[in-house]
Amino acid sequence: MAVHQGCLPQSAGLAYNVSKATVTGSTAIVTVSLSGAAAAIGSVSEALTYTAGRWGFVPSDLSSYGHGSVKADIAAAKAAGYCARS
Repeated sequence: MAVHQGCLPQSAGLAYNVSKATVTGSTAIVTVSLSGAAAAIGSVSEALTYTAGRWGFVPSDLSSYGHGSVKADIAAAKAAGYCARS
């Protein structure tokens, strides 16, 4: 959570369309795309899990989180261009 607070994604604040959600037990696979003209970029499917009364995102790629500390993870994400400009 702290990495995402320190590195807002470039898509922060944009609207999304949810076109499909499939729930099996405590896991949901949700297909989303950006709204409007950006919808042409395509869609992605993301996994969410339900734990302790809340739905949470399950990242498919954990490489952004392996730099030894939250500060280092944020620095690496910024260097890779994943963060919105502040």
